[in-house]
Amino acid sequence: MDSIYGIIIILVIAIVAIVLIIKFLKKVVKIVAISITVVGIGLYLLYVAGVFQVADVNVNNVEYSFSIHDLRDKYCVEADNYRDSVKCNIIITPIYEDILNNYSEKELKQMEWNKFKMLVAIKKSVKAKKSDIHDDLKDINALYLWNDFNNDFSSGNLLEKNK
Repeated sequence: MDSIYGIIIILVIAIVAIVLIIKFLKKVVKIVAISITVVGIGLYLLYVAGVFQVADVNVNNVEYSFSIHDLRDKYCVEADNYRDSVKCNIIITPIYEDILNNYSEKELKQMEWNKFKMLVAIKKSVKAKKSDIHDDLKDINALYLWNDFNNDFSSGNLLEKNK
């Protein structure tokens, strides 16, 4: 008989322990789920508010916008020497044309105010045109200009209006 009472006591203790563990886990799961939701909503709101943009942008201030046309103008309008001319014709123009072909005018307008999106678009076009650009520069022994362009791109100077 004593062994039956012992088993019943162990079962009761086990059931109470299981119930307490389940209650604890429910609270932990609920706290984790709420935390993940709050962080997710916060990150989304920050993204919508533009906090993750490369630069602070005020849509009422034109000097902070940067269009794909500004990129072309930066490298091609004052291309008055061989180096600038080659950089314009062999590097910038193919990238510029690729972006114009792949994005609508509306998308390009939206990118003017979001430098991060502009950089992503440029990076996709650079990746698509890299082989052709590299071959053309190699043909005229001007691969050093590719390094110049990459330095501008990686330093963030690419999206500045002045050279």
